Amino acid sequence: MNYRWNVNDLKNLYAPTCDYESIKTPYGWWCEPLLVSADTDTCRANFTTFVERIKKEKPDYAFHITREVSIGRGFPPNVTTFDQDPTYQTMKGQMLKLIENIKNKLYIVHAIPSVQPGSISKIAEWVKNGTDPMVVQRALLRPHGFEMARKRYEQLVKDCNGKCILIDYTPIFYNNATKIYEYYDKKGFSYWTADQHFSPHGIEHIRHVWTGVCEQL
Repeated sequence: MNYRWNVNDLKNLYAPTCDYESIKTPYGWWCEPLLVSADTDTCRANFTTFVERIKKEKPDYAFHITREVSIGRGFPPNVTTFDQDPTYQTMKGQMLKLIENIKNKLYIVHAIPSVQPGSISKIAEWVKNGTDPMVVQRALLRPHGFEMARKRYEQLVKDCNGKCILIDYTPIFYNNATKIYEYYDKKGFSYWTADQHFSPHGIEHIRHVWTGVCEQL
């Protein structure tokens, strides 16, 4: 979402349009605050919105909560370091503008794998049929560049002058024994919705992370 929308504006999310994710509705924005997502005109036009709002509000704390869209793309040809990486340099420049106007800390939710939306509805059937849990878990994971996104976020924290803190869900979802992110529980209840958002079950699963953050503020 963007600064013009909040949790109390649910009725406004159902904008009158035949296209659910029309650019005229909040669901059509999906722009990352640190990078022009997918190099779209809409995200490019609104890229300064995030910095302008932080500059206006000058908050004590800020939270960067977004699903990785373009931050996980690979290095361009002949680029091997973040100093040469245009994606990272854009992220760093944007981050420095943000923390300049944040009194205390900028919390950044770390990247984890996205889900395959079409697979979520099949979990119950797979579990009922006795499908190998590892087969199911792998079917839920979308292959993309979340690993590179994690590397960029981690470098960002190093370059953040001590004002950035990562919030990482990996310890909750990653099984060290199986070496895979597990996105549903033993009963077959998914932590995600088909739209790649946390389900109510998933929100409860990560609640303690945010309780811990709140206790530190």
